[in-house]
Amino acid sequence: MRTYIKENLALIIFAAVYLLFRLLFIDSYGYFRDELYYIACGQRLALGFIDHPPFIAFITHFITELLGTSLFALHIVPVLTVIAIFFLTSEMVKQMGGGKYAAFLAAIAAAASPHYLGDSNILSMNIFDKFFWTLSFLLAINILNRQKSSTYIWLGIVLGLGMMNKISVLFLIFGLFIGLILTEKRKLFLNKWLYFCIALAFLLFSPYIIWEIQNGFPTMEFMRNAAENKNMPLSPGQFTLGCALENNFFSFVIMLAGLGFYLFGKSAKPYRIFGWAFLAIYLTMVLQRAKVYYISPVNPIMLAGGAILIEQFIGKINWNWLKPALIILLIVSASALAPFAIGMLPVDSFIAYSQWIGLTPPASERHEFGLLPQHFADQFGWEQLTAAAAQAYHSLTPQEQSSCLIYAHNYGESGAVEFFGRQYNLPPVICGHNSYWFWKPDIDSVDVIICIGGDAEDYAGDFASVELFTVHTHPLAMPYESGLNIFICRDFNKTLDEVWDEIKAFI
Repeated sequence: MRTYIKENLALIIFAAVYLLFRLLFIDSYGYFRDELYYIACGQRLALGFIDHPPFIAFITHFITELLGTSLFALHIVPVLTVIAIFFLTSEMVKQMGGGKYAAFLAAIAAAASPHYLGDSNILSMNIFDKFFWTLSFLLAINILNRQKSSTYIWLGIVLGLGMMNKISVLFLIFGLFIGLILTEKRKLFLNKWLYFCIALAFLLFSPYIIWEIQNGFPTMEFMRNAAENKNMPLSPGQFTLGCALENNFFSFVIMLAGLGFYLFGKSAKPYRIFGWAFLAIYLTMVLQRAKVYYISPVNPIMLAGGAILIEQFIGKINWNWLKPALIILLIVSASALAPFAIGMLPVDSFIAYSQWIGLTPPASERHEFGLLPQHFADQFGWEQLTAAAAQAYHSLTPQEQSSCLIYAHNYGESGAVEFFGRQYNLPPVICGHNSYWFWKPDIDSVDVIICIGGDAEDYAGDFASVELFTVHTHPLAMPYESGLNIFICRDFNKTLDEVWDEIKAFI
């Protein structure tokens, strides 16, 4: 232990400072839309959900049961996970023959990426996806170095858990497969443990596959709808530019150096597989019209290679002054970008800072945007929306309340009303968006439904009376979450079964 601390002292000190910094802003702004949804999923544990495998629901359930539902409770695990990624990145460098400086530089470059800082601020699949990818790459390096059978077992476990968190791990598996084919490491196809590794990974993933089969592959419908109607289509150039903007330009340059290292470096010959894997993953994601951040889990392995190349270059030209200069450059640039990743500034100050620096994060979805980028805007307005719905509910007579439901159009609104509505003793929430469509309440008699969003004409055919109660607005929320009409709809003339397929929305 003493030896490890001595060899990694700089990184340990940096990690401690990073943790302190994150703790200062761990509960800024509010609950993110997806966090409210994952809390709802965690209360309805299953082997699968429309828009994600079950890992995040089980993690959220565990966190909320153990620590509660405060912002600190939800965010401390992502913070610790991203710090673990820094150490894994550093270890990858060492396993590939890099020195102390390269190991530290790679970790700092990962920390400098707004992606990793932002993902430490939200409980979501994304930070765990990055963790599983990074750990998988580290285990792959160990296999390339030592060929131990136990490492294949661990890699199979990590890949299986990774797929149970996010199926984008399939991109990783595909990339490594292409890398094996295109390099001399194709001889690993003769190793029985490779097949045991893959079999173990898909065995762990099989409960989710079974869930998909039993439910008619709803995730395929979700992915198709998202690609056609939600995700912003990007050209290869736009995708690459987005990577540069969202990953810190200087970290991105180190990643490009890493690509050169793996494809052409003499000392990188045993690890050439990672260069081809990156290219295969990149091209596949572009063709699949993936969001820019989908490729960010590959950052650590590319940064590790880039850091080794830079260390070798500095050693050859003997420009030792460049070592601290690069570290300072990364830290300064990361500090400038940090307000775009986490809510460390008051909103007015952030808007002014954003305008002053002239940086606008690239859009990944086809939505109108307001004063704030989407990852910030989706942290505002939920409590106020719930309060407005509660006012409508409590304006009803006791008889009306006894046969009342609340209808919302998406999982953000539904999750918010469920989460914040506990203090108002609100009735069940119904929604056809993604997994909420599976959660139809078993209620025989419904007379009144409080409907959030839409226009009166949307409900007129199903109710004898449609009354506009209020309009919810919030200046900082996404535009489609502000200006929401809230209706009290009485004398429902259908059953939930009759309308359930009509409200289905997998997107």
